[in-house]
Amino acid sequence: SLNSTGLLSGGTYTIGGTFQYAFDNANNANQGITGIDTNTGVALLGDGTPAGTGLITYDGTSNALSGLQTNAGELALFGAVLTITPSTNSFANGDGNGNTGILALCGAAPCGYAPSQLTVNGSFTNGSTSGGVVSLGGGGLTAVDGSQLTVNGSFANGGSTGGGTLYLTNDGGLDTSQVTVNGAFSNAGGAVGLLGSGNTMTVGNFNNSSDANGNSGYLEVDHGSTFTSTGSFANLSNAGVLSGGSYDVGGTFQYANDALGFGGTSIKAIGANTYVELDGNGTAPGTGLITNGTGNALSG
Repeated sequence: SLNSTGLLSGGTYTIGGTFQYAFDNANNANQGITGIDTNTGVALLGDGTPAGTGLITYDGTSNALSGLQTNAGELALFGAVLTITPSTNSFANGDGNGNTGILALCGAAPCGYAPSQLTVNGSFTNGSTSGGVVSLGGGGLTAVDGSQLTVNGSFANGGSTGGGTLYLTNDGGLDTSQVTVNGAFSNAGGAVGLLGSGNTMTVGNFNNSSDANGNSGYLEVDHGSTFTSTGSFANLSNAGVLSGGSYDVGGTFQYANDALGFGGTSIKAIGANTYVELDGNGTAPGTGLITNGTGNALSG
């Protein structure tokens, strides 16, 4: 099932202990898994620590998934801890043939595991030609509480012809889901949802744009959750015009700088084909907040 390029094709693998193999299908030793093919599923079970995470290995100690580059099937972590460092410096949740990947990180309720943690040392594309699905609570595969995704590079939520889906939830009310992107985040026609309270997502530069088909990027931040951009916000001009994207905010959406990198810019006008919705409970403290860090960005 493993070819000489590292593509794992066919079957479902649920690993809480150790699965060791010696050779790929061409009898090459020390071949890691660089891709998960369509109709192929991998689930790692764990206790929230690297040592307690299920291991797929070719030599008894090395993690065969540590160089994973593409996922066109399903990859799920249930209380597992996984670090990916692709030799290409990039990971795609999908392939170049239009096949979408499903990536799910599951922790506490309803999964009954410790929080999962995935770290990608490189850029992350949620989809390749079309959008993939990343689920930290909701969406494609399962619900997640208390799981963490860290991307040490840029994150493109979607491929060349379709936006990706990224969900964070807190279904059990016990823990929170967290996404940290130590680079730019582009939501080209994709959907990002911080669903429920207590979820956090922090990115560098943020661009909530449209894809090649004209589908607008969508950001939803529910009450008690926070989305933060620490870099420039490409949709906000220095004159204060918000252009492009949809924003459904019941929690907090905070940006640091406008498109030119200047801080303190408020939203003075909402441009064409741009949608802003504030959700609340009828009180000022209970109303969604879009802020530039100094106050309500819509107040002017």
